[in-house]
Amino acid sequence: MELIKDTFFEGERPCFAARNTRLEYVKFYPGESALKHSNNIEAFKCEFMGKYPFWHDENVLIENCLFTVYGRTAIWYSKNVKVLNTQVDAPKMFRECDNIYVANVNMPNAEETGWNCRDIELHNVAAKQGDYFLLMPATSWQIT
Repeated sequence: MELIKDTFFEGERPCFAARNTRLEYVKFYPGESALKHSNNIEAFKCEFMGKYPFWHDENVLIENCLFTVYGRTAIWYSKNVKVLNTQVDAPKMFRECDNIYVANVNMPNAEETGWNCRDIELHNVAAKQGDYFLLMPATSWQIT
């Protein structure tokens, strides 16, 4: 697995279509689609300050990260995503995703989060200001 550590990126699609990559202490400054169309990604203690960082991705682990208010619409059209011990200040976190596991996450602005997701599990998640939170048809989700 390729390791990218202690650096920053800005602008459009800096890690577009990354494969088998672990990011540690990486900051993504404003820009769009930082890791769009990526696969087998691990992000540890990273900061996301640009829109749409994880779109059309598969097999993603996000741990101890920060999604600032500018990191909105972060994880859309993705599959097999785990988000652990993370601060999500941005709205519209998940949409049209499959197999999402979220644990120990704080979302003070959960507006429009979880739309049309399938197989989403939330454990110890604080979600506030969540207009239209988990708006979806009767599909499988679990909250504990």
